[in-house]
Amino acid sequence: MKTIVIISAICVCVSAMTHEELKSGIHTLQSICMPETGATEQIANDVDDGKINIDDKNVLLYVECAMKKFNTVDDNGNFNEEVTRDIVRAVLDENETEQLITQCSPISDTDVHVKISKILQCFFKFRTVNDVLNS
Repeated sequence: MKTIVIISAICVCVSAMTHEELKSGIHTLQSICMPETGATEQIANDVDDGKINIDDKNVLLYVECAMKKFNTVDDNGNFNEEVTRDIVRAVLDENETEQLITQCSPISDTDVHVKISKILQCFFKFRTVNDVLNS
C-alpha cells in the first residue's frame, strides 16, 4: 500500500515537478524497481551512469519499471510526450526539451522492453540520472 501511495504522489506532482522533486522521485523509484525487477545495485548504478545493456533482461525490466512509473511511457511502451515534457523541464531549458521530444518520441522497436530502453538512452543524450542527481 505504501508503494502505491508513493507512486501516486510522484505521478500527481509530475505536472509541476521541480528539480528536487525529480531527484526524490528517482531515489524512490530505484528503491521500488530494484526489488520488483530483480535488478542489482550494479545494474541501477550502470543505468544511472547512462549505461544500458539491452542484452540483459534485468536491465530492460528495471528501465521499464522506472519509465512506466514516471509515466514517460505507457504499458505498450508508447512515448508520453506531455508528461515527459513536464518532467524534463525540471532539468532542461526549453530548447533542449524540444530537442529531446523531437529525437526521442519517434523511437520504435518490435520488442517493447528494448523500445523503452532505447527511449531512455535517447534521454541520456541530454542528461543521465547521475547528472540530475548531482546537479
